[in-house]
Amino acid sequence: MARGKKTIFDKNKILLAAGAAALIALGALIFSLGSPGQFSSLSEFPVDRYLDNKGLFSQEDFRIQGTVDNVLLRANGGGHFLVSIRPDESQLLLPVLMEPGKKPLQRDQRLLLRVHVASNGGIVCTDYIVR
Repeated sequence: MARGKKTIFDKNKILLAAGAAALIALGALIFSLGSPGQFSSLSEFPVDRYLDNKGLFSQEDFRIQGTVDNVLLRANGGGHFLVSIRPDESQLLLPVLMEPGKKPLQRDQRLLLRVHVASNGGIVCTDYIVR
């Protein structure tokens, strides 16, 4: 009895590959939609309270949505950056120390940042999302 010839393009293999691709695409979509929400539980950074030096503690995390005005200083071989950020709906510039291991920053780049106030009073970014 002769058997049917098997091909590379077996119907079951195609369906399995299409299902796997759909799952990967769905996972990527869910991940990308969920990323901006990771800072949604944080309070907006109180710019006026910070500038007046009124009761910000290093244990508190905040979010800042704004635009990179300029890279002010690079340290540790370019690993740390001190940048000036213009928060949305503000004309003020805030100096923010960016921790290493992130994507390169550019002037006029829109960011959503997770920050806290360091013990020395400086604003430190622990995570950010490029908008």
